[in-house]
Formats: sequence, C-alpha cells, structure tokens
Amino acid sequence: MRPFYAACLAMICLAGGLANARTVQYEIDIDYGTVNYTGQDVTAIKLNDGIPAPRIEAEVGDTLEITFNNRLDTESSIHWHGVLLPNDQDGIPHLTTQPIGAGESFTFRYPVIHSGTYWYHSHTGLQEQRGVYGPIVFRPRQPAVNYDREIILVWSDWIDENPDRVLANLKQDG
Repeated sequence: MRPFYAACLAMICLAGGLANARTVQYEIDIDYGTVNYTGQDVTAIKLNDGIPAPRIEAEVGDTLEITFNNRLDTESSIHWHGVLLPNDQDGIPHLTTQPIGAGESFTFRYPVIHSGTYWYHSHTGLQEQRGVYGPIVFRPRQPAVNYDREIILVWSDWIDENPDRVLANLKQDG
C-alpha cells in the first residue's frame, strides 16, 4: 500500500504546483516602419512599433501564448533562441513550423519549463537584421536571489544599407 500513498502524495504536490500556473498572453504585430538611427530615414521591420521587439516574460510553470500578426507583404517567422519547447513551436520556417504568411497570424503556445534570459528573432530572409528580434525572460517560480533592479540588454548591429545588398557584397569572389 505504500506505493499507492506515495503516488497520491506526488499527485497532491504536482497539483499544488500547477495551481499557481497561468497562461501568459501577448499579441505582437510585425509591420514596416521608419527608423532614423544615423540621420537617414530607413525602412525597418518593427514589432509593436518598436526595435527591439517587446520583452516577453513568464514564470516556470506558466503556459506562454503569443500571437504574431504579420502585417508585412511577405511571410515571416519567429524562432525562440535557446528555449526548450515542443518542436512544432520552434519557429524555423518550413522545417519545424510553417511561416506566418503575409496578412496572417500565428499563435505559439508552449509550457515554460526552465528559467533564463533568451531572445526571439526571425528566421525568414534577413528580417532579423531589419529589426525582428527581442528579449524573452523566464523567471523561476521561487527566485533564488533578491535584487534591487533588473536590466535586460539587447545588442544588435545596425546599418542603413539594405541587408540583402550587404550579404551579396560579402558573397562576391575576392
């Protein structure tokens, strides 16, 4: 009978942990916009009208549900760099997840099973180089340390030149 009681105790503990679980929802628009970082207006791709994209936050045990609305005239994608999640939610277009078609929406839904700071970005063309990237923070349910403030840094290079042209130049012989 002891295995039965152990199983019951495990179920009670598991259910208690799930009682605090939430579904954390975000809705993000992928759209063209103008930026001016160098004194010259350049067409970029913004997420919710910003670069970098909005910070996404959740806690271990939550379910993350994020809808991306693609307002571009071409397909797009979102990959969760370093995040452990179901393969069909990974966001690699035509490999693990279908791309988000022009004018279409896609909702990613996956459980948060580990803590850490990561980033998400496009795997379509050179959209990442035009602004499709942002931070994602998964916090432990019970923080291990206390701190006064948190700073999340997102580093990126920027060039005014079209990234397709830069890549073509890099591929030239010699």
